[in-house]
Amino acid sequence: MIDKYLLKSYMSKKRKTSKDMAEKLNINVSTFYLKMNGHRDFTRNELSIILKTLELSTEEVGNIFFAN
Repeated sequence: MIDKYLLKSYMSKKRKTSKDMAEKLNINVSTFYLKMNGHRDFTRNELSIILKTLELSTEEVGNIFFAN
């Protein structure tokens, strides 16, 4: 399950909005919200883009996307 609050926190630290992230991922903002809320899955490529855009460590990615 995605920790959307942690994701939002990292986005805020890098001054990235949901619109910014959707543009980076080349998806609609509504699709980004669906993915962030766990209704759809992020692709491996999208996770890679998020990691680079937010300058996340592997541990941080794990905490956001793979922690229970």
